[in-house]
Amino acid sequence: MKKWEKYYISITGVIFIITCIISIIFLRNVSHLSEVTVVIIKMILCLILLLIEVAMVVYFSILGIITMKRGMHNIKKCDDELFTKIDQYKKCWGEDNNYYIKQIEIINLLYKKDGKVDELVKNKEIERLYARADFLFVQNSLYDNLTTCFSSLVISVIASFVCQMMQC
Repeated sequence: MKKWEKYYISITGVIFIITCIISIIFLRNVSHLSEVTVVIIKMILCLILLLIEVAMVVYFSILGIITMKRGMHNIKKCDDELFTKIDQYKKCWGEDNNYYIKQIEIINLLYKKDGKVDELVKNKEIERLYARADFLFVQNSLYDNLTTCFSSLVISVIASFVCQMMQC
């Protein structure tokens, strides 16, 4: 957990515990208070609990956004300086015949004997190659996964529509 998460959860937890303690004290002494005071205290306690709920929704929303951002980063970038060069060349040039020839030349340059990838193997940095293989696998299978999810969604919507029409 990061520092801000610990503080956020700690503060929210302390406020919740204090609210619970105040509620217990309030419930024990409710007979000694006037009706107006009871209503005001109930409103304040409800407001505090509502704020705690909103704080937790905000916390989980922030975590969701951070997770999606990290996921998009993992799909788009390999985080290895050697392979980042290949990805940069892929973005810089237009897609034509010369583009593919240049791309193949660069890949051949990096993967040739005594090239940079061969140095990785000699230096026993195989995990970098596995990381690149995983990155390429995820990047290539992303389109297939999105297509499958979208077609499943369309099929379920059509099936629901047909079921509704049959019931009518």
